[in-house]
Amino acid sequence: MSDFSTSLRVRYAETDAQGIAFNANYLTWCDVAVTDYFRFCGIPYGEFVRTTGFDFHAVRAEIEFKQPARFDEEIELSVSGRIKGARILWSIEMRRIGIVLCSVALEYAVMDTQSRRPARLPEQWQRLLRLEIA
Repeated sequence: MSDFSTSLRVRYAETDAQGIAFNANYLTWCDVAVTDYFRFCGIPYGEFVRTTGFDFHAVRAEIEFKQPARFDEEIELSVSGRIKGARILWSIEMRRIGIVLCSVALEYAVMDTQSRRPARLPEQWQRLLRLEIA
């Protein structure tokens, strides 16, 4: 995983009757983590889209659940990204006090905001986002 991580606390509204986080929330948490990652790299996500002319569309998500997250637990999310053509491959790991709760693989298509077509992300933006080559 990368040097970047962010944390969140499981809210009551995100849990089921047993106090366990409902599975759909994990993807929302991934979105929060990627948004925080952009800020960590020095440019908020919205500003990146406005100033670069590139946006990202989720095209694939895979979650491997290992342990449940429960109400009021603090979860740490580690994020790293790799570039492959016109795609960004995000790896996200969620942990509670060092215990892996799940591993997530997200694939985002890089899109040109003008043409609305897939496009390769220029190297300057790859470097800014600290993306490795896949």
